[in-house]
Amino acid sequence: MESSPDITWKECLCKTAWTAVGCIWQNVFFRQMASLFVVTFVFLFPVLCYNRHYSLYCSNGGHKKALLISQNDESLSAAEDYLRTLNRTQKVVEGHLHPPGGRIDVAFMIITMTRRTGEARPQFLTQTLARLLQVIENDRRRGSHMNYLVSLCNVASAPENHTEAIRLSTFVHSVSKYHNDEMRRRAARLVRIEKEKQDYVFCLKKSLEFQPRTAS
Repeated sequence: MESSPDITWKECLCKTAWTAVGCIWQNVFFRQMASLFVVTFVFLFPVLCYNRHYSLYCSNGGHKKALLISQNDESLSAAEDYLRTLNRTQKVVEGHLHPPGGRIDVAFMIITMTRRTGEARPQFLTQTLARLLQVIENDRRRGSHMNYLVSLCNVASAPENHTEAIRLSTFVHSVSKYHNDEMRRRAARLVRIEKEKQDYVFCLKKSLEFQPRTAS
């Protein structure tokens, strides 16, 4: 008997809700919009976008991952092919980017560190460096007289383990920050955001040592 008031209240609420829905449904415009919504998002989009990559309706997650890996492999292969065309015996900083001893107009410093990528080896640093060098080389071919400097700044806690940066240092100028145990211990006591700020300042100062007109 004590629960009857609650049941009455719930029944009253349900009747009121159904009455409101019935009133709204009698509106022709609302029925048309509701029907259009259901047809579009429940039937039309799932059918049309079932195999569309990057779509919320694409259920083939494994294929999407395989596609991303394939695209990255193609981009990485193109980057490595371009780097192989460069002369390793003479670093790019001293080669076709600007003449030795010439005034540097723009200095690019790429800040890099080791990252956990699981089994994948995307090598974004290789792709970034190769693409930047290509853009600069194309600019030179169009007759630009700008002198460029491209450098790598390795801020990995153990720079000797950043094999990708070490390999690319044969092409461009490279600097490392944490080259001794004392600096590594200091970095370990910093929160991530503070370490990143100090790393950025370090790399920027290293870039400014070349006295460029613009540093990036």
